[in-house]
Amino acid sequence: MTRQQVIFILALNALISLAISLLVVWLVSPRIAPSVTLPQAMPSATSATEPTPLPQASPAGQPSPPMTPTPIIHVVKPGDTLFWIAEKYNVSRESIIEENNLADPDILAVGQELIIPPLEVEAALPTEPLPSYTATPVEPTATPTEEAFHLEITDIVAPGRQEAEVVVLTNRGRDVRLQGWTLSNGRGQVYTFPNLTLFRGNSVRIYTTKGRNTPSDLYWGLDSAAWGPEVEVVTLKDSEGNVQTTYELH
Repeated sequence: MTRQQVIFILALNALISLAISLLVVWLVSPRIAPSVTLPQAMPSATSATEPTPLPQASPAGQPSPPMTPTPIIHVVKPGDTLFWIAEKYNVSRESIIEENNLADPDILAVGQELIIPPLEVEAALPTEPLPSYTATPVEPTATPTEEAFHLEITDIVAPGRQEAEVVVLTNRGRDVRLQGWTLSNGRGQVYTFPNLTLFRGNSVRIYTTKGRNTPSDLYWGLDSAAWGPEVEVVTLKDSEGNVQTTYELH
């Protein structure tokens, strides 16, 4: 083998070794993807609108502020009584007296304005669970009956004198609405009471002559005496015709 052949073989081996080394390095090394820089989003020229805050609810357990009720004004009409007005608006008679500073609650003037106090309503409070108890049976109690009427004819002043005679009627029981009640003398003459409430412990006077009615004085409007010598018994009946009391003149 000549010198030239030996050099050729060595150079060929070196090339083959280099090619194998490059192939091994290419196979073993990881594939690295080329990095790509993405364009960043540009900020909008228009500023973001801030959200509108929502109204906050009241904290739990706290009651809403109470509303001030509008006062009610009642204008007194003929025949109105304080008892009837209190029943109409479902309030107590004493609260109307106190609200209006009435010196004499039995005297009301037609056209007078009365302030009706509002009903007292307690604010709702948060409820708490109630403790449980074992029910104990109790004896049934009798229901109290309503107090009966107790009106008396306490006096008849100047009987037989038309211009002066007066019947005095006194209430010794519960309050009574006298509308439709009657006084009679047994001679066919009957006086019918107007819309008037006679309160417990109060009296009303019924005059035979003419006049203007007030809560304490009523006028029959007769031209002659109603309780003369020929009248023996004065009878008071309720609106259903039941005799409530009588008064003997002789």
